[in-house]
Amino acid sequence: MEKKSCAKCSQTINGIDFITCRGYCGRMFHMACAAGQTGVTRALMNYFTTHKRNLFWMCDDCADLFQNPHLRSITKVADEKSPLVSLTEAINNLQTEIKHLSSKPAPNLSSAVKRWPTIEPIRAAKRLRGPDLDYKVPECKSGSKQVGQNVTSVPVIEKPTTKFWIYLSRIRPDVSIQDVQKMVRANLELSHDPEVVKLVAKGVDTSNMTYISFKVGLDPTLRTTALDPSTWPEGIMFREFEEHTIQNFRKPSVIHLTPTSVVPPDVLIQP
Repeated sequence: MEKKSCAKCSQTINGIDFITCRGYCGRMFHMACAAGQTGVTRALMNYFTTHKRNLFWMCDDCADLFQNPHLRSITKVADEKSPLVSLTEAINNLQTEIKHLSSKPAPNLSSAVKRWPTIEPIRAAKRLRGPDLDYKVPECKSGSKQVGQNVTSVPVIEKPTTKFWIYLSRIRPDVSIQDVQKMVRANLELSHDPEVVKLVAKGVDTSNMTYISFKVGLDPTLRTTALDPSTWPEGIMFREFEEHTIQNFRKPSVIHLTPTSVVPPDVLIQP
């Protein structure tokens, strides 16, 4: 519990031998200290206590302030213009104004508001794609004039040849591109190594895969031989490879692989 001290002697106040200023400060004094100021006595204090609604005791400092006419005028104005009074007046004025405005009929603003014409958004023409594209790129033609003594030319690359691609699958993951080239060259009796592409995404670890696949680019004249099951060793699955690009897109369909030997359906082909 906070100890109370006398405002005059600064000593602790014990018991009931004290009096409180009911002026501006509200400080507490010993009866003896208060008697030195205003001559207050216990009998007079008891009288104050009995008639506390009508009698007030103030210390000398508060009494001097109370007698100051300038301070009394400031206190009066502050009481009259307190924030609560000002706020109450503002609320009353606002309520009166709202009632006054709500009693008036709403004005017709349809004739006063200028109507702007409606602007329809203009969308750009849809760019044709895929089957909707009617425009065809003109086909390039090749020159036929033979290079001779009176012909001026520049070095050109060889004319690209169309390849037939075959898909080889069920091959062990440790088989390399060179192994496939050697196998294809031997079975098709080629004089050179064919183009072989491993169909595995870049960065994929093939050690966890059951098998891998390759595509092999061949001369179109070898198509019949390449699609003959007797051309390939037993266990290799193959079919014609189709490149599904944007220009050559079609819906997925079931394509059956051609086995090089008959395997019972209940036997799993091990790599």
